[in-house]
Amino acid sequence: MNRPARDFVVGIQVRGLDVDTLPFTFGRVRFERMSQAHARIVEVQNAATGDDSGESSLHDPNGPSSDHDAIIGSLAIRARDDRAAEMLGEREVRATVECLNLFHAHVPSYSSPVYVLTERSGASFFDRLILDSDGKDSSYRHAPSPDFFSIEMVHDSQGPALDRIHQLLKSDGRTEVEELLLQGARWGGRALTAHTAEDAITFAFTALECVLVPRGKEKVIRRLATRFAWVASDAERARSGAAKEIKDAYELRSRIVHDGRIEVPASERDRVAGMMLFVLLKLLMNRDLEELTSAQDLEECLAKAACDPQSQT
Repeated sequence: MNRPARDFVVGIQVRGLDVDTLPFTFGRVRFERMSQAHARIVEVQNAATGDDSGESSLHDPNGPSSDHDAIIGSLAIRARDDRAAEMLGEREVRATVECLNLFHAHVPSYSSPVYVLTERSGASFFDRLILDSDGKDSSYRHAPSPDFFSIEMVHDSQGPALDRIHQLLKSDGRTEVEELLLQGARWGGRALTAHTAEDAITFAFTALECVLVPRGKEKVIRRLATRFAWVASDAERARSGAAKEIKDAYELRSRIVHDGRIEVPASERDRVAGMMLFVLLKLLMNRDLEELTSAQDLEECLAKAACDPQSQT
């Protein structure tokens, strides 16, 4: 515990990005093609040899890559040892990838989400890297060739929102409101890349609750519906319809969570995900929220703006 912190550069292998748009930096992570220099990096303090000759860790469970299209997301990490650096680095890359996936549906003709490759089992919305008996990456080799995520196309269609999240990810001293917006973005990215419709709907409502019901557990559905409608539309009649639509969708979410309902139609998944994305992007671009700092500030602002006095805590 008394070991002093050191500087590391951690690389986590990813896939799904358009290599023609590399390199680029999003948040604190630089995405680039894996070079021969990257492939020669060895893990620090190898458990078998006790070697402590380097201060970089490339998380590449498949070993040196011969694929010129292999991609890594790398960032500088300050930690006590390489294992801690790798854990912190992977956490940051995952968060960044989830935020990128919030935008993948906006890329015309490009539908592939971005994935982190890891040998450890992770959450269901990430691929797990599987090695065959020869130590080769069987899951990656046999996977169908996907379309790729183009950061340039996203910037053309959703530049301001992309830039907003980029700045939030870069920030060292985020406020509670900024953390809630990032949490919403991450859950939104998970919803839009979920393997099942049930997961997509559950994640979508988690994203909405992060940003629309930041404090208190009372009357969650009423507060969520009122505030969703206020963000979604300026017209009173349209707001009434939006509130009913989100309440109906929330009932479906409740059946999924409490009754284990399955076989949710893809159209229902797309409808809920679309509503979530529309409102989340509007909140990310709301300049008034930039003046707020605490979750309580956000709660009171939403309650007042949505004319929902009963929800104030």
